[in-house]
Amino acid sequence: MPATMLESTNFPGFFIRHHNFEGELNEYEPSKGQDYQFEIVSKGDGGRVSLKSVNFPNRLLRHKNFRLLLEEAPADGPERQLFDKDSTFFLEVGLADIDGFSFRSTNFPDHYIRHFNFHLFIGKKDSENLNADATFLKRPPK
Repeated sequence: MPATMLESTNFPGFFIRHHNFEGELNEYEPSKGQDYQFEIVSKGDGGRVSLKSVNFPNRLLRHKNFRLLLEEAPADGPERQLFDKDSTFFLEVGLADIDGFSFRSTNFPDHYIRHFNFHLFIGKKDSENLNADATFLKRPPK
């Protein structure tokens, strides 16, 4: 799948990006363009996907202690198994906008990728303002 940018529905002009290997929500900066680009990689059936960085193609967004980080998969063993679970999400119709998308954690199925204070976390479905903070629109790379 080609690279895409993911724009916040409740903060137009702000996109998911990685900065210092952490998931953030920032206003688009052309000089950092590839930091905002991700490939949505299918992880098999059931709408499971991962978000792979364009400029660090060996790294995926994954949650760790509920914070989204951009990390490389460990080589093998239990750490790899946990990484695979933490970096896999169900791609769903947007919680706040049917034209958008939301990313539900596979190993915390009541949690979604969401922004909070412009940082990316996975948040519980019943969290305040989650639907708006967890809905993103696919945009072509700039």
